[in-house]
Amino acid sequence: MKFIVLALKLALSVAVVWLLLRRVDLAPIGHFLESTRGEIAMTLCVAVLIAQAFLAALRLRWIMRLMDADCPIKLGFSTWMIGLLVSQTLVTFIAGDATRIWQLARTGYGKRLAGGAIFLERAVGFAVLMALVLISTPFLLNHGAEGSLRVGLIVVAILCAVGILGFIASAFIAPLTARFLPRLHARPVVAAIADVTSAARHLARSWKLTASVIAISAVMHLANVFCFYILGVAAGADLSFAVTAAVALPVMLIALMPIALAGWGVREGAAVAGYGLFGLLPETSVAISVGFGVALLIAGLPGGFYLWASKSGEPLPQNSPEGNPKGESLPA
Repeated sequence: MKFIVLALKLALSVAVVWLLLRRVDLAPIGHFLESTRGEIAMTLCVAVLIAQAFLAALRLRWIMRLMDADCPIKLGFSTWMIGLLVSQTLVTFIAGDATRIWQLARTGYGKRLAGGAIFLERAVGFAVLMALVLISTPFLLNHGAEGSLRVGLIVVAILCAVGILGFIASAFIAPLTARFLPRLHARPVVAAIADVTSAARHLARSWKLTASVIAISAVMHLANVFCFYILGVAAGADLSFAVTAAVALPVMLIALMPIALAGWGVREGAAVAGYGLFGLLPETSVAISVGFGVALLIAGLPGGFYLWASKSGEPLPQNSPEGNPKGESLPA
């Protein structure tokens, strides 16, 4: 089954790339990526993406605290870098997140805690991104989006609203399952799945920490926007940071959908459609998107070192003031 899914994703990526090749001249894109301006822009993007990893480590630490556990910044950083490497080389972010769960579990954290923490981190990140896309959608609609593009933006906005509501509702999965389906919930596998997927309930424990997690997620998304802006300036796109954000945020959301190989193809297609509203040539739009993808690949390379070094394991903090560092059990 997984090979069928992989084949479908590969087919979609190839199909989108083929359609782009029919419209886009690759020569200017290659010249940009090989130019001094392009190389400097991608170097800056790599630096931003690595700095983003430190923010991700801090976010994971705060999420762990919400779950009565502790995660050293060093471990959070190495775990993020490993996930970034895997997500850019093994099809999708889902593989990267699975690797991060495995990495936390092998260092001594309970599997349920590791799964819940990574699930919550990803869910919060998605919810914040969807909220930002909802904010930017009216601007794009009022800027001349017509026909299928307008319909697509409206559909994306509706899906974002549904996704945010679904994230909020997920907090009640475990208690509702325990109350109305006690026999089913009594099964260890079902209880574990319900516990992980309702990890959002932990956000209610500390509104200060929750606000910090949301804020840092927004900053991380804006860091990606900054990368698009840097590449746009280098490519000669005369667009403000705000306009770049309105385009890049939906592009990143579409690229994160597990429908193509690490977002390749669909990200470029979405960039062409979004930037096209502001008069950018398809070649420029694809150059910006490809530059971002290459920067992601380069930024993820240090994850290979951490993956190799993880064979020796990462010691957990002893006598953690937060208590329950390994997360063997979680409160309902």
